[in-house]
Amino acid sequence: MARVTSALLSLLLAFTTVKAFGIEDIMPDHRVVAQIGHKLALSCRTTDCESPNFSWRTQLDYPLGGKLSHQGKSSVLTIQSVGFQHEHHYLCTAVCKQGEPSKEKAVMVDIYSFPSDPVIELKSPLILGQPASVTCRVPEVYPSEQLTITLIKGKLTTEKEFFQDPHTKSLQTKNLKMDFIPTEEDFGKEIICVAELSLEDMVLAPRQSTHVMEINYGPRNTKIVAFPGNTVLEGEALILTCLTESHPQANFVWKKQLPDGLAQNIAEKYNLSIPNPQPSDSGTYTCEVTNEVTSVVERTSLYISVQARVEELDYVTPVIIVVSCLATVAGPAAAIFIYIFRKMKINGSYSLADSLKPN
Repeated sequence: MARVTSALLSLLLAFTTVKAFGIEDIMPDHRVVAQIGHKLALSCRTTDCESPNFSWRTQLDYPLGGKLSHQGKSSVLTIQSVGFQHEHHYLCTAVCKQGEPSKEKAVMVDIYSFPSDPVIELKSPLILGQPASVTCRVPEVYPSEQLTITLIKGKLTTEKEFFQDPHTKSLQTKNLKMDFIPTEEDFGKEIICVAELSLEDMVLAPRQSTHVMEINYGPRNTKIVAFPGNTVLEGEALILTCLTESHPQANFVWKKQLPDGLAQNIAEKYNLSIPNPQPSDSGTYTCEVTNEVTSVVERTSLYISVQARVEELDYVTPVIIVVSCLATVAGPAAAIFIYIFRKMKINGSYSLADSLKPN
């Protein structure tokens, strides 16, 4: 009998313990890490009391900064936009019946700000072989003393921790700078910036940004190609093409040297077309190349010679006429003249003695 009574008493005590009035842990946890600007809801729930009376306060009696709603066994404190004023201990107090002891639970709200990926900034365009700097900027961070920034460019890595910075209740923008000299190997490679914010009770994913390097360089290996060549006949179409290597795209200016030593601008494109060149078009042509980023100016020149055409004289018809006239007088003479004039050159002079010379 004593054993039965003892068992019933133990069961009754266990049932009473489970059902006793109290407050469960405040949800979402006893310690909350909330992001500045985001919404936060703290839920306080009781046990073994259908309609308790709830009240909320901060540990140092700061304003709650939120709205309360009660429903049955639960009370919810909703903060629409978390700010610095919400970084406190919050206490939920519940009373089941008037005159009975109240129950209380506390939750610590920590706040942070890590809203966006880092920003990679270049002070000026990257120019091959010239000193350059890149900055990684992490905006609106809190607490900034728990931030780490890492900049990576190929095998070059720079890292900075801000744990020595004084704690301030404000959003901070932190920067990390790296100096380097762009090389041929940097074409198309990435600069990577990684930002990490370490919080005591929360693991935040690192934020990362990348920037593909665009390396600029001035015009180089410039040359002029003339088609069909740098010596043409009068009236024979001529095209001059200026070839160069440049990034960004090159700008071209064609110039012709004048007799007085001055240069005349004649075109602003990579090729120069002269459809009907005349001897007066002969001279030195210069291609001047620049681009919008670098200060490099490269020039190359080519002399063009336009030769005049010599009119061809047709001696065949007059010869036949003369020979025909002579044929009525002296047949042998006609044969001699035909032989002579068939061997006659169109340009230059020719004599009878020349025609009689053996080949």
